[in-house]
Amino acid sequence: MSTLPVGGPPPSASGRKSSLLDASHRASSKKGRDTLAKLRDKFKPKEYNFVVGEKKYAFSKTSLLIFKDTSTFRKAMVKLMVHPMFDNVILTAIALNSVMLAVTDYSTVRLDVDEDSDLYGLPDTRSDKSYRNYLQESLDPVFSILFILECAVKLVAMGFYSHENSYLRDSWNCLDFLIVITSLIGMLNIGDLNVSAIRAFRVLRPLKTLSALPGLQLIVRSLLASIPALTSVIVLLVFVFTIFGILGTQIFLGLTHQRCRVTPYPVTLDYNPILHGSNYSEYKCLSGGLEVNYDELEGTSIDKED
Repeated sequence: MSTLPVGGPPPSASGRKSSLLDASHRASSKKGRDTLAKLRDKFKPKEYNFVVGEKKYAFSKTSLLIFKDTSTFRKAMVKLMVHPMFDNVILTAIALNSVMLAVTDYSTVRLDVDEDSDLYGLPDTRSDKSYRNYLQESLDPVFSILFILECAVKLVAMGFYSHENSYLRDSWNCLDFLIVITSLIGMLNIGDLNVSAIRAFRVLRPLKTLSALPGLQLIVRSLLASIPALTSVIVLLVFVFTIFGILGTQIFLGLTHQRCRVTPYPVTLDYNPILHGSNYSEYKCLSGGLEVNYDELEGTSIDKED
């Protein structure tokens, strides 16, 4: 007697149909209905409406209520989106934009506003203060436009939300969409809107690499899935960091603020001893709220250690 291999032959179409019918009779509970729905989705033949080379893709029949799957323009957008150079160009732009964000010059501070202003004493990142900031401000619109075009191509090719493979059905694309919207708002300068706060979302642009690298997405998902199992370890680490933070504060309290200087009181970074000489009173950074007589301090000599 011949024996069948382990696992038996693959089920035929009629066998799959009978198993689905048997499962439908047993689906009396919500869990059973959900299981039946998953089985139907599993055996349901996929309908591909785009073919690029030897690969087939299934997207919504209508994108943005305008572009149908028979549209020549939409087919061109799909070909552009799945082309390997498309992701390479976006990854290169993300890398360059990350470098530009990292070289921002914070060496100057805002002293051209009233002392009661919230901007007084804050780092001045305006383009006229540093060539690095000028270069960043000049290239930032280029990166923003490039990311907006990427989003537009994917929206036309994949659709917005209705289909299961639409743009916003992917959580990583939702992050990209948020970054693009904030970049667009920052470029428009709408009314009294705090544009500087909106532009702070530019630091999220390096996260766009997650949507372009599936392997990196798997690593991030694995890390997030492991957090519940590591809750006790995280609590222990927070406790240890808190203990050492309190210990360091008590031991080194105030000592890290001591430094050598050529002026009797702290001055801003705009003061240059070579250019301004002894005219440092205009650059003091502790201008109020302290019981200090600067006139007496200016007359005293500064002790120098050998």
